[in-house]
Amino acid sequence: MSDEDTLVRVKHRREKSNSIGHVANGSARRFRVRSTASSTTTEGDDASGSAGADPVDSEEEDDDGSCPSHESFVDLKDSVRECLEKEPSERNGEDLAVLLDFMQHMSSFASLPMSIKRQLCLKMVFAVVNDAGTVVMHHNEKLDAWSVIVNGLVEVVKPNGERVEYKLGDSFGAEPNPAVQYHVGEMRTMVDDCEFVLVEHKDFCSIMSTIGEHIEKDRDGLTGEIVSETERRTVGSQVGLVLIKGKPDKLIQHLVDDRDSNVDPHYVDDFLLTYRVFIHNPTIIFEKLMMWFADGALRDKIARIVLLWVNNHYNDFETNDEMTKLLERFEGALERDGMHSQQSLLNIACSVKARSRAVVYARANKDDALHFSVQGGKECGCGIFISEVQIDSPAELCGMKRGDEVLDVNGQPMKYLTLAKAQEIMKGSISLTITLKSNVLGFKELLGKTERDGSKVSSKNRALAGVLTQARGSMPNVIPVKSTKAVKIGDVVLGFATLRRKTSMMDKLMTILKSSKEGEDIPDEARTTTNPLRPSRSNPDITSISQYYGPVKSECPEHVLKIYRSDQTFKYLAVYKETTAQNVVQLALQEFNMTAEGSLEWSLCECTVTEDGVIKQRRLPPQMENLAERIALNSRYYLKNNNRSDPLVPDDLAPEIMRDAQAQLLSLNAQVVAAQLTLQDFAVFASIEPTEYIDNLFQLESRYGSPRLEEFERIFNREMWWVATEVCSERNVQKRAKLIKKFIKVARHCRELRNFNSMFAIMSGLDKPAVRRLHSTWERISGKYIRMLEDVQQLVDPSRNMSKYRQHLAEVSQEPPVVPIYPVIKKDLTFSHEGNPTYCDKLVNFEKLRLIAKSVRAVSKLSSAPYEISSMAERSGGTISDALLHMNTFEGGNVATMRKGGRVIQPRKKVYEQALMVRKVKAYLDGLKVVDTESELDRLSYDIEPQQAGPRVRRAPSPSPSSVSSQSAESNSTDQRRFRGGGMFGVDSPQAVQKMLGLVQTSKSKGAPSPSQSPAVSGANRGLQRNLPRVSARQQSVPTIQRTPSFKQEPVDLNKESSSVTSFYGAGKFG
Repeated sequence: MSDEDTLVRVKHRREKSNSIGHVANGSARRFRVRSTASSTTTEGDDASGSAGADPVDSEEEDDDGSCPSHESFVDLKDSVRECLEKEPSERNGEDLAVLLDFMQHMSSFASLPMSIKRQLCLKMVFAVVNDAGTVVMHHNEKLDAWSVIVNGLVEVVKPNGERVEYKLGDSFGAEPNPAVQYHVGEMRTMVDDCEFVLVEHKDFCSIMSTIGEHIEKDRDGLTGEIVSETERRTVGSQVGLVLIKGKPDKLIQHLVDDRDSNVDPHYVDDFLLTYRVFIHNPTIIFEKLMMWFADGALRDKIARIVLLWVNNHYNDFETNDEMTKLLERFEGALERDGMHSQQSLLNIACSVKARSRAVVYARANKDDALHFSVQGGKECGCGIFISEVQIDSPAELCGMKRGDEVLDVNGQPMKYLTLAKAQEIMKGSISLTITLKSNVLGFKELLGKTERDGSKVSSKNRALAGVLTQARGSMPNVIPVKSTKAVKIGDVVLGFATLRRKTSMMDKLMTILKSSKEGEDIPDEARTTTNPLRPSRSNPDITSISQYYGPVKSECPEHVLKIYRSDQTFKYLAVYKETTAQNVVQLALQEFNMTAEGSLEWSLCECTVTEDGVIKQRRLPPQMENLAERIALNSRYYLKNNNRSDPLVPDDLAPEIMRDAQAQLLSLNAQVVAAQLTLQDFAVFASIEPTEYIDNLFQLESRYGSPRLEEFERIFNREMWWVATEVCSERNVQKRAKLIKKFIKVARHCRELRNFNSMFAIMSGLDKPAVRRLHSTWERISGKYIRMLEDVQQLVDPSRNMSKYRQHLAEVSQEPPVVPIYPVIKKDLTFSHEGNPTYCDKLVNFEKLRLIAKSVRAVSKLSSAPYEISSMAERSGGTISDALLHMNTFEGGNVATMRKGGRVIQPRKKVYEQALMVRKVKAYLDGLKVVDTESELDRLSYDIEPQQAGPRVRRAPSPSPSSVSSQSAESNSTDQRRFRGGGMFGVDSPQAVQKMLGLVQTSKSKGAPSPSQSPAVSGANRGLQRNLPRVSARQQSVPTIQRTPSFKQEPVDLNKESSSVTSFYGAGKFG
């Protein structure tokens, strides 16, 4: 075989030679240089070609008036592709960073040191094979390159008939030794547009031979055993050593070792997140930290580490009594050594990070004394706190702790109760279900206030309150609670405390930080940073907590209630969330001009019509709050005279109330549906603790587990099945088409709201086989909606490991919040875990854990800020109202907020109607019933549209797209490539996204045969197949490859002439 025949073959490995003599051979399969210019020109043509108006569009009306914008992702830059297409010599530092980030998801690069990855990225060139079935390497062909597949699928048929597949991330070709090597077997592409990066054999050998030069091994002085490995790494202009492997003790020791923070800035964060993989008892770590704390030179460093630990992973302490006791010891040590600023920050972090928990406390009879004491109450301007717990008592055994705040007892809130009333409730029952939350800061505030008021406190309380006295120099103005101010609406004074209490825990935090920011004992992590990114929960900057947990509160009434009288007349009342039922009665009497009547004679009554038509009414407790959120769609609020027993709702009005309570998807506003999905998804996503990703990935038996992560996974699956269930359950074909259009609009709105998770779930539901086969339905979808769907699909093009989505995510993550696609998160973490060993020669592979921690940190930062309602409105066309915020109370923190000032006061009726739409959307989403099996969906699908024999004729959406096949050299012209006749990786061959989706799909049963493909998915609608995960069997979606052509098909050669990017087309032999 001549040198010309050994040119780099386009396949996983790219074999190159410097020979270019046969490029002009017209009968050969030639390479074509892909230029960015040609790609841009093509994009422009596409954009202009699709700009015409669709005749059908003008006839269609948007049922809910919420059609999304037509901004397209066609022009979204593919930064990975652009970097690959550059000559190696032209790549700059930014290009290198993009390629390194992309290659970290490739199994061939996963185990290589970072320095080796950098060198390979600097040498690699890019090649593409356009057509499936192309022979790219023959048996016994000389290997002159090492190659990695970055898109596509190939197969090698060995001489003995064995078949081996190479997929995304796999490598093949020359080994890193200078000996001449030959390929075994024949290699063919199995799909269109297979893409490769290649490194010439001599460069590959040269680079791989330097691995030892970058690695340093540290041995035990006595045994000579290797205890750690470090890599000399370059970051920008900085060069330093990074610990990549080590024994657990060495990794712990490295916490206090001198490190180059420019080269390895996140070691402490990464260790605190991932130590649980190789250390099962965290007390071992904390005890060592306590031992090092005794060393004055390490004291500040240890304090910073502990503050980071508490701030990032407080659940490590909440779920472990031994860790809690150690933390209390550490707090005592801070007090002893006069490190009051650190102590204050520790208390604040503990109070903010603590989660509510429920305990059950029981006594034998009511005469038995309580085994705990409480303090506080309304008279102190605070909640009820556990002040003392008897040792080894039932109270201690059930989980009560000193400093816990009592949130409710047997379902009754303690928020505004006096101490005497709270004690009465607790003593009134032998069994108490108590919701508690650790609030050390609030408890100390209570003790400090009690001391200043001259109250007598126990010796224990004096000792604890003394901490505040000693620290007063660094904690000014923190203890006093601001006096409350009454808010007046009309002539009614609303007596609720929360609205008028401007001092919050975050205000106290910021006061402490500002007052002591010049102090020398403030840890670095507590100082304000200049980072433009809003930090996340895992961010060591504790000052950032205020940005997440301290949203702006409304200064105007948030809600409007519709209050009826017995004569069915009504008034709209503007109220706050904290306005009580008694206050509403006073307001209603004023609005109805009934102020002459005493308010004590009237009460607020809730009348409900059940599904059976039964009318029920109940008087609401005078102190009940949040009335707007509590009321159901089939209920009304009435002003009732306590001296009369007449029914408030006549029987003939019950059907009307039931009709108004119906919430059907077609009657709901698509924007509001998308926004509600976004807030609900984000509420769960933002509550995921970083440790959950590790526990779930490594299947660790932790005390905390991964409850919120599993809920996030269930949400994705539920939304995906919901879409298919709604469509397949509708028997009317016109309504079915409207449902599909509604889902397309909701998906588009979700994209604009940066809720990519729901967007992808909806697209996946529409791509279910049971939905795709609905011929009569899809042919009623106009080109306008098909293009809208295709625009969304541009974002999740699976090419190059969904590089477009990853690039867009990187851009929008600069301004969180964002809800990412969960299957992609799962796929990346799974790959990092399964593609790298956790232990190497008895050493912990910390480089693997560092990679996983980096991914978790990036994901956590996406939830570092609440959703700002005004920004959501701007992104979605300006019609999203504050009702979305006011009608959603999420557990575990603030999910949404609003900007200060600038709020336009709207008519009460409009505010009520906006809130009513939100209530209907919430009721609809809460009552979803989904079919989560393929077989049942197929049954429903065939029931509404039986399979018909013979071909169907359908109208094509207008305008009809060009069916001309485009060359894959037009790198960004995904619109044209969608309509190619042949299969394409990620289009007709959906393995990439299908496998990704399979990671989170819990239901994989499929009884009925896979439905046939709808004609609507061809041509202009092929986008429905393009980027969505396939559930159908693989043989239906993978194109057939002709393995026995009538002529001898020669291999395709890659030539390193003027460009590093080469395209192949035509037939025959090059070279």
